[in-house]
Amino acid sequence: MSDPFISQLKELGCTAESKVSLATAAGETISDSETALQWFEQLCGMKATGWAQFSGANVWVDSGSPKSKPEGILLAAEFHIADPDESYRLRHDGKGWIAVKIVRKDNVDNAFLERRGLLRADTKPPTLLEYEVAWEADKDEPFRPIASRFIGTRVVRL
Repeated sequence: MSDPFISQLKELGCTAESKVSLATAAGETISDSETALQWFEQLCGMKATGWAQFSGANVWVDSGSPKSKPEGILLAAEFHIADPDESYRLRHDGKGWIAVKIVRKDNVDNAFLERRGLLRADTKPPTLLEYEVAWEADKDEPFRPIASRFIGTRVVRL
């Protein structure tokens, strides 16, 4: 991938790094809701920042402290810990939960990592949920997104 390509992305307002991608470093299948809740509590104990979707409410977590009480069954969650290269994701798949650790991988040909934000306008002040999105291309194929990971939050001024 050429540096002009990254330069063009930056001119469009994108934050991008070349030759960087994402990989799933470890995966775990969780079969019951109690163990899924323990996974959530373990990440809170690691001073994680992120969000969790329960069947009764969404819970925002800042430095390990949930901002509200979890209600119902944990359905999905994304967390970032102090290590800038690690993020964690949990998803319910209908039969159980899949928990994965997502890490950065360097020196990947035909790859780049883009930073994106999703605005949470329901907070005062508004908060941006920040993600890294990995794009890769095969030989003559175009770039396509292959993975994303939550990397933190940032307060924004509108």
